[in-house]
Amino acid sequence: MPLFGLGQQMIKLFNKSKPNGEAIKRIKATFSEHFAVLETTTLSVAELNCHEPGCPSTETVVTAHNHDGSIKSWRIAKPIDQIEELPVVGAVLREIHNQHCNLSMGRLTHELTRRLISYFVQDALVNTASRLADVSPETAVDIRTAGQALAGHSGQAAEELAALRSFLMAYSWRHYKVNRMTSKSKKQLAALFDRLLSETNLMPTEWQDKLKNQTRAEKARTIADYVASMTDRYALLEYERIFETGPILV
Repeated sequence: MPLFGLGQQMIKLFNKSKPNGEAIKRIKATFSEHFAVLETTTLSVAELNCHEPGCPSTETVVTAHNHDGSIKSWRIAKPIDQIEELPVVGAVLREIHNQHCNLSMGRLTHELTRRLISYFVQDALVNTASRLADVSPETAVDIRTAGQALAGHSGQAAEELAALRSFLMAYSWRHYKVNRMTSKSKKQLAALFDRLLSETNLMPTEWQDKLKNQTRAEKARTIADYVASMTDRYALLEYERIFETGPILV
């Protein structure tokens, strides 16, 4: 049984007072086959409930306990059958499974991403070329007055992309765990900006030179530019350098 047909089994598995033993066996067998799990590895299937706002009500967790003591888990916050129902994704997953039935989850994720990107890029190229051929613009004015965007996806691909973005917005980009990290990062950046504005001597020397003879508003703009120039990792490190006690971090 393909891995991506487990959604309904997972739904049926826990909607009874007792777990469905046969469903657990089928899920374990499917994971064992798909991920080439060794006979010495023990698989367990469990369900986690979450009552926090924005958190999926249930997560199905399949855990592999290896003979060397290492553990690997697969967490499914949404039934996989619903992922298969997304435009394009289901067809691509079935195509990948038919060609490479036992890909690891990491390889499968990368291959799915690669093929989805190829699909939408190819659609944009073909559709844009077709529109340009119809209009035959010779100047920038011709493009501005064409009455439509000449570069873009076809109507079908645009609808498919919108559906994928809606799904990702709910279950990835605005997932509650991502929101938590975003909230913490906002507070850290705000605290970092306020501290640098009140104590400009904490800025690197070259940035302090830029602050000379500036008004408070101009200093705020310069400090904002300094903070905005940081990568995520560097911003966290700079926060630690200024706020955390302990050894000086270079």
